[in-house]
Amino acid sequence: MAFLAMPFPSREELAHLRRIGIDPGDPVPLRVLGISEDDPAPGRFRFDEDGKPHIVAPVIQRGEWVDLVAFGSKPERPAMTLFGVAWALGADALTVPMHPEPVPVMRHPIEWLRARGAGACFVDWTAARAHLSDFAHAPIEAEDLEHSAQLRRALQPRPVRAPRITTSAARRRAASREAAA
Repeated sequence: MAFLAMPFPSREELAHLRRIGIDPGDPVPLRVLGISEDDPAPGRFRFDEDGKPHIVAPVIQRGEWVDLVAFGSKPERPAMTLFGVAWALGADALTVPMHPEPVPVMRHPIEWLRARGAGACFVDWTAARAHLSDFAHAPIEAEDLEHSAQLRRALQPRPVRAPRITTSAARRRAASREAAA
């Protein structure tokens, strides 16, 4: 991944990370890079030297780098992924069914980084809902009651509207009735 070949963060990048409360010595390798949000796919980004600076962090699942996540320091802006694969930072913590303690889930990647990568932070709610409904998972601990309600609403299964289902025999009967009329 080209992210690995990039030089260490500059002094300016390190200063920015410290200003927002992130220890640059954290176990998660970070960069502050320009990105463009003009990607045709929602929730995706691409690198752009002239783009807005965002913090970029790798997403590691089962010991493998699977994606990169970009986010600003303002929590009202959602995180974006480079490849559209990632569903959570710290996803491995959520997929351990017999986890003894609830896994803290942060609202924003900044909070996850401030916690030194402990717990998790969802970056794609739709994918998170699908992943968490597929198997047993660890209990989740929200930041507060409002966050708890937000997590419940976001992770609830959505009702599926099934398509109308027919058979080829029914279609043939209807065609023969029309022909007979």
